[in-house]
Amino acid sequence: KIEEFKFNPDSIVNTKDGISLALDDYKYELKTDWGKVTEITVTVLNKGNNAFQPKVLVFLYDEKDRKEEWFQTKAEIEFDMWQLDIGEHVTKKAIVNVPFNDLDLSKKLEVALIDAYEFDYKPLVIVEKEFKLQ
Repeated sequence: KIEEFKFNPDSIVNTKDGISLALDDYKYELKTDWGKVTEITVTVLNKGNNAFQPKVLVFLYDEKDRKEEWFQTKAEIEFDMWQLDIGEHVTKKAIVNVPFNDLDLSKKLEVALIDAYEFDYKPLVIVEKEFKLQ
């Protein structure tokens, strides 16, 4: 019997059409009057109907940012694979460089899973995390 894959209980997981995306972890550094997200760990589980090539787009914004900036990709996380088959999962710890300012405002971190084969970049599933800076 193959053991069922289970996400880390601390992860934020969202599932749509059998495809799950988990934000497992993220790290950031604070400078004097700005900061940056330096690392993001995500897991993708494919229990959908088709294989696809996973790619994760990273968005970060706060209430002071203009709405257009909310939809600007700040980083892309690539996976070293052509496709994620049905029933498979993959975890990736990615080094990123996503700067932010306005340290007093809480930030919204969004990770969106897309199929890199598709040209429209329509998200398969999105995970959001709001955080206040420590």
